[in-house]
Amino acid sequence: MGVKHSEEKSEIIRRYSALAPHERLHLLAGLVYWFSLEGRDGYVEAGNTTEGAVVRLRAINEVMQVLSAQLLRLTDNGEGYPDDAFFDVLAETVRDREVFLRAVYGAFRWVIEKAKERG
Repeated sequence: MGVKHSEEKSEIIRRYSALAPHERLHLLAGLVYWFSLEGRDGYVEAGNTTEGAVVRLRAINEVMQVLSAQLLRLTDNGEGYPDDAFFDVLAETVRDREVFLRAVYGAFRWVIEKAKERG
């Protein structure tokens, strides 16, 4: 069950595109953090079977690949995705709408809070 290109995702893409480069770096760092928390829910210790844990952690690893490629793009390495495609690829990789939105909105809130702290 993927995240379809909706008005909700269009708004996320619009907000991301409006961020300054340093804010994009902060957002991507926040996404790494929030998705790693989602990965913890996949541990055997969290009540999952070994098979379920492997599936969950493999999915999170694929998400980390997308995020790290985008981080490389922001460091002028040439990797990554065009801005308008990044969240489409990320959502397709995540596949779970709730996980996607929880991580993305958590990261956006973090960037906003950091900007307020800087004044």
